Amino acid sequence: MKEIILKVLTDIGIYIEYEDIDNVDIRNYITDSIEFVSFIIAIETELGIELPDQVLLYENISSLTGFISLLETFREDLLL
Repeated sequence: MKEIILKVLTDIGIYIEYEDIDNVDIRNYITDSIEFVSFIIAIETELGIELPDQVLLYENISSLTGFISLLETFREDLLL
């Protein structure tokens, strides 16, 4: 999942070059609403899912690890 998110970020022109990438606050890189919407649409496209509105909050991308957990929980719920 981490690789997918990093690929999506790179595809929309956002490059993160940290060794300890798990602790990165993605909000430091996605700085406006257009980037945020582009990021969410790209994640949905890459994963082949539509995220519910309650997941689409800017606060949910505060950390890469937290966002991955949120996405994995949502994907698990879809499979049930």
